[in-house]
Amino acid sequence: LVPSVYTFSSLINVHVRSGDLSGALKVRKAMRKKGVRPNVGIFTILLRGYSQAGNMHRARALLDEMVAEDIRPDTRAIN
Repeated sequence: LVPSVYTFSSLINVHVRSGDLSGALKVRKAMRKKGVRPNVGIFTILLRGYSQAGNMHRARALLDEMVAEDIRPDTRAIN
């Protein structure tokens, strides 16, 4: 089996929901190593996690990464 962006999205979501943002970033790093490009959903999950943790600086940095990777934030990503 080859993991897809949806597989990684589920794993990242589990980490974020449990408050394990460092675990979520490790999954994101593994995703990149496998050559899977993040989509707006991946960024939205991470943004939610950092916002809920009160880390607005990191959330803003993620928005900047989205733009740099030519991924357009949708209304869910910025709400």
